[in-house]
Amino acid sequence: MPWQVSLIIIACILYTVAVWWERIRGGLQKKIVIAFAAAFTCDLIATTAMRILSRSGKANLDFHALTGYTALAIMFVHFIFAVIAIWRSGGWAMRFHRTSVYAWLFWLLPFFTGAFLKHR
Repeated sequence: MPWQVSLIIIACILYTVAVWWERIRGGLQKKIVIAFAAAFTCDLIATTAMRILSRSGKANLDFHALTGYTALAIMFVHFIFAVIAIWRSGGWAMRFHRTSVYAWLFWLLPFFTGAFLKHR
């Protein structure tokens, strides 16, 4: 298995743990935000490496790539949202809590399309 695929799997594990840890706990902790950051970093490195090492060297905007880049952007916004929610009081944490699973579910779409369409 290429190291980039291993890194995407690690990103999936970290992102899943972070989302559900926050969900079950009912709130954010610094440890959870660190897990979000680690998941995003793993995904960014793996995605960048796969893009560089692609055979064509060109951006291939098929369904998997389009959802993958979108999911990476959503993951970044989700991480920034977590940072804001942990530092600010008020409704930020509750809004984060309500939207977190949706960001994670969207992120899973390119994860599984990559697994089933690209590597069969």
